[in-house]
Amino acid sequence: MYESVLRPIALEYQPELVLVSAGFDPYIKDPLGGMGVTGEGFGGLASIVRGIAEKTCKGKVLMTLEGGYDPDGLREGVRAVLNAFLGPPQTVSIPAAPAAESVIRNVISHQKKYWKSLG
Repeated sequence: MYESVLRPIALEYQPELVLVSAGFDPYIKDPLGGMGVTGEGFGGLASIVRGIAEKTCKGKVLMTLEGGYDPDGLREGVRAVLNAFLGPPQTVSIPAAPAAESVIRNVISHQKKYWKSLG
């Protein structure tokens, strides 16, 4: 979703600042999230956001810490996000889960009338 929807729209929109509400409840062991994201996955997502910010708004990103109900998930996720922003830029590709493919296609089909980059 980040690669096929967020990145193209953000690059077309050209924001002056990227705002992130960073919640870590998608963590693989979170009792409420159940989405299967690892600490490494959060770092990968942060790298994508960093790349968008560097291309559109001179790297300006504001992050707020939200939720997450597993202490390990918070620790791993926050560490990975900070490392993604403090370390050298990385090119990351995060494949969508098979169950998400139809959702992504549906989002693109509805949004492409507003965004040339999805057409």
